[in-house]
Amino acid sequence: MRRRSRQGASAIEFSFSLLVLVPLLLGAAGIGISMLRQLQTVQLARDAGAMFARKVDFTLLGSQQILSRVAGSLGLTVTTGSGGSSNTAGVAGAGNAVVILSAIQYVNAGVCAQATPPLLANTGSCHNFGSWVFAKRLVVGNNTLRTSNLGTPTGLTTAIDSTGTITINDQCLTATDKVTGTNPWTNPWNGSPTYPVDPNSLTVIQVQPIYVSEAAAVGFRMPPFSSGTTVYAQLYF
Repeated sequence: MRRRSRQGASAIEFSFSLLVLVPLLLGAAGIGISMLRQLQTVQLARDAGAMFARKVDFTLLGSQQILSRVAGSLGLTVTTGSGGSSNTAGVAGAGNAVVILSAIQYVNAGVCAQATPPLLANTGSCHNFGSWVFAKRLVVGNNTLRTSNLGTPTGLTTAIDSTGTITINDQCLTATDKVTGTNPWTNPWNGSPTYPVDPNSLTVIQVQPIYVSEAAAVGFRMPPFSSGTTVYAQLYF
C-alpha cells in the first residue's frame, strides 16, 4: 500500500511540475523562433541594401525573385514596378514581409544647379537646400505591412518613374520629399577645439547618395508567449 501511495504521489507531483515546465518550454521555443526571424530580417535588409547600392535593378522580376529567396521563410511576395504615383512598389496586402529601398541625397549647391532651370544655392530659390531628400524609392512586398522610418516622398510634381527615381526638381523644390523621422546624420559635435573639422559633419558625405535598406516581417505568433509583433531592421550603405 505504501508503494502504491508513493507512486500515486509521484504522478501527482509530476503533473503539477508540468504546469510549470510546459509553459517554460513553449516560451523558450517562442523566444528562439522570434530571435531567428529577427536575424533573418536583418540578413534580408543587409543583402537587399548591398545589392541596391551596387545598382541592382529591383524593378525587374528576376531581381525581386532573388530577394524572395533570400527572405526564405519570412514570406516576401515579389511584384514588379515602382508603383508610379503611389510612391511604392508591390501589391497592398501581399505576403508577410516588405523591403523598402531608398536613396538619400543631400541638397547642396551642385544638386540645385542640376535643376531645370538651374537654381541658386539658397532656400529662397532651391527650397530644400541644406536638407536630405529622397532621390529614389522602391518597395518590394507587402507595402501595407510597415512604412519607412525615414518617411515617404509624397506630393511630388512628377510621379516616381518606373525605376523608382525622383526628379531633381522635386528633390530641390518639393518640401514633402524631405527625409523625416529617424535621421542618423544629425551633428552631435560639441565644438571641441580638439577636432578642427567635425568628423560627423554632413559636409563629409553630402557629395554622395546614401543607400538605405529597411526590411520588416510578420513576427512569430504563439499567444501568450509571442504576439506576432512585426520585426524590423534598417541598414545604411
